[in-house]
Amino acid sequence: MRRRRKYWLLGLALLLLVALLVPVSGENARAGGLTLLLLAAALSYLSGSHLITKGRLLRSGRGRSLLYAIPISAAALFLLSLLLLSYSGQGWRPFVSLGLAATVLSHFIGRARGRWRQEKKKVPARESALAHEYLDGLSGIEIGGSAHNPVGLKTINIDYTAATDTVYKQAEFEICGKCLRVAIVAQGDELPLFDDSQDFVVTSHGLERLPDPIKALKDWYRVTRKHGYLFMIIPHKERTFDRDRPRTDLAELVHRHRTGECPGSDAHHSVWITEDVVELIDYLGWKLVEAQDVDDKAGNGFTIVVRKDGSADAPPREVGDPATAPS
Repeated sequence: MRRRRKYWLLGLALLLLVALLVPVSGENARAGGLTLLLLAAALSYLSGSHLITKGRLLRSGRGRSLLYAIPISAAALFLLSLLLLSYSGQGWRPFVSLGLAATVLSHFIGRARGRWRQEKKKVPARESALAHEYLDGLSGIEIGGSAHNPVGLKTINIDYTAATDTVYKQAEFEICGKCLRVAIVAQGDELPLFDDSQDFVVTSHGLERLPDPIKALKDWYRVTRKHGYLFMIIPHKERTFDRDRPRTDLAELVHRHRTGECPGSDAHHSVWITEDVVELIDYLGWKLVEAQDVDDKAGNGFTIVVRKDGSADAPPREVGDPATAPS
């Protein structure tokens, strides 16, 4: 996208340079008129495309309205130039009607192109049948929910910020035109909730973004009531942009939890395949009720379902040396 934008700006700059160099009178009057016409059409095309792809951001006050107003204003300015030059007697008059038609047509072509781009990048809002199988009729919390990745359950959304100007929220708004409301602002591994207060905790592509997954999991387990669930969809290393990164093993997770030394990253702190998280759940001594190697929501992750079995289940023990964990 940035590369295409660079080429557009370079092309417009060259056209503007030609317009400045070509005389607007004499033998080259028609060449000057054609250059101005092309500039007006190109700017009108950009304005149409931007108003569709960025329209919601502009209306919400989060877009750079001045930036997107420039193409429209410039196109109008070039058309006005053609109109004024049409009275110079240099053969400009035919360019006025032609320029107006080309500009309007270019604007609507740009709008059509913008709609096509929006449809192309839309993510199908598909819910997990497995989540509905376990969690329908219950109420719980979602960690880091988003409008374009709905779970379709009775949840309240918890996120580290309620601001809508973050990279993630702006992407969410551009994809589906709205942001999922944040009901509770808190870190995903420090939930301000009572013990045993929720039927379930659900997250889709959230656990890997927390630097200390063991701390997060233990906190989620704490707030889940007896016989409740932890339902997690986690990116699979081989089916995401993490495919070239090394897997995060259990020893690394235990080291982070014991020392607080966690990797700094704006992306995924941990990289897993299904077996890695199954091993982690087994190490914590929890009851794994389902492991879906290919999740039934987007297909680029895997699903882990843990049930808190109450009195029949020992509470999560303190994390020690992975070598002492049960096999």
